Amino acid sequence: MFFRGKEYVKTIDNAYYLMGKAYFYKQDYNQAQRMFNYIDHTYKESDIKEEAKIMNARTAMRMNYYSRAFDLLNEVDHDVYQKKNKK
Repeated sequence: MFFRGKEYVKTIDNAYYLMGKAYFYKQDYNQAQRMFNYIDHTYKESDIKEEAKIMNARTAMRMNYYSRAFDLLNEVDHDVYQKKNKK
């Protein structure tokens, strides 16, 4: 629930993540990919963003898009490496 560009429900990113995982385990990979991409593009500062990218990579592997999965995992590696350097 966005009002004036601000999210007021703190756990909504976790809800979207769980919906994506449910679609993944249901083997509806297109919907799962949509959920994980939505998290990636909408919640830039969320803690769940890296986990969503990893699940998106797993989804891409199940759909036989190995180059996309490789790119996503490289993005996660780059993001985590930057966070470690900041601390």
